[in-house]
Amino acid sequence: MMNGLSNYFGTICCAILCGIIASLLFSSRKTRVIVATSVAAFTMIPLTRSYHSIANYAFAFYDIPSLSTLYVAFLALLRPGVSFSVRFVWKLLVVVLGGALYLTEFNVLPFDLYRWGYVAPFMVIASGTAVVLGDTLVALMASASVVLTVSGVYANYFDALLDFPFWCIMVVHVAVCVVNGSFRRKRRPNYSVDNV
Repeated sequence: MMNGLSNYFGTICCAILCGIIASLLFSSRKTRVIVATSVAAFTMIPLTRSYHSIANYAFAFYDIPSLSTLYVAFLALLRPGVSFSVRFVWKLLVVVLGGALYLTEFNVLPFDLYRWGYVAPFMVIASGTAVVLGDTLVALMASASVVLTVSGVYANYFDALLDFPFWCIMVVHVAVCVVNGSFRRKRRPNYSVDNV
């Protein structure tokens, strides 16, 4: 179950995201960090008598950003170009998993995959599988997702792993990788014996 900690965590993470998004307009890393910090602090200042800030409104709209979204946001803050340092199979798995989650939420698929995110043994098995088969980053994300879900920061294991904006980014990223890969294969000269 979510608790008060999740509200604080979500509000702070939304403030950080607002700051990072604003900082992406600048090319220097030092400037991006200064702008991100300043904007994040500004979004936490209460604007109304009821003590609501821009970060509160962003949290009400967005909910708690997933760990994956936060990771990509920090990559964008620290590096000019975002790169996902995991193997392609894990990127494809995120696209497939997210697609299955969102299709089951709209009752397109006849089962409820999202419900498994509330089951502690499933979380441990999924994270253990990621540790055994995955890259270090995947294992850390999966393990941190279990800890934050069990502690009540996230309501569901899948919410901690991915959210809709991150899934959309990964769909585009995987599509670009597939298209670039197919174009590279077509451009490569064929050095078979028949052509010599």
